[in-house]
Amino acid sequence: LFQNMLELQMLKFDRIYLVTSYHTKDRLEETLPHLKENGIEPELFVAPLKGYFPQFHRFNTEDVWPGKLSLACAYEQLFQKCILENVNLALFIEDDVVMLEGWENVVEKEWQLDDSWNVAKADNQTHFFAMKLAAMKQYLNKFALNFNSIDFQINMLTSVKISNGVAKQKSLRKQVPSAIDVEGEKVEYIF
Repeated sequence: LFQNMLELQMLKFDRIYLVTSYHTKDRLEETLPHLKENGIEPELFVAPLKGYFPQFHRFNTEDVWPGKLSLACAYEQLFQKCILENVNLALFIEDDVVMLEGWENVVEKEWQLDDSWNVAKADNQTHFFAMKLAAMKQYLNKFALNFNSIDFQINMLTSVKISNGVAKQKSLRKQVPSAIDVEGEKVEYIF
């Protein structure tokens, strides 16, 4: 029963993306098998290096910049990709996600049986959320190249459904470190 239900659920998403970064790629050793155990096999998408945002290096002591900006850029790229490929519904997952026991029941009851939402999220953060094409377009029209946190911006879109009991974010709960080290990603580019 579980496998059949999960297959039906996954057919609903046109694309499933797992967002990671060069600094957090070690998280994939746990996250990819964990997602596979839960019937999720996403396409990997690597966020741009945070070092490309030197204007925010002075904020590096805060748990926002430039990592949050790198994540926002990754999502903007993914939303643009989905629009170009006419993806009607995509699921976005971050590399520090942990699926909670019974998550598939919450998604089925709150996301599938009631599809009046444009964005459905595990909670206020962006570690596990679904987005319809109309919301991706709305996001880019309102927030493209904006410096606010992606979590904050997505919560400001129309028809956002927030569900408890789907997933948690390990870095937010301090179970893994947040990857904000800009100095560590300096590389020499040779052409």
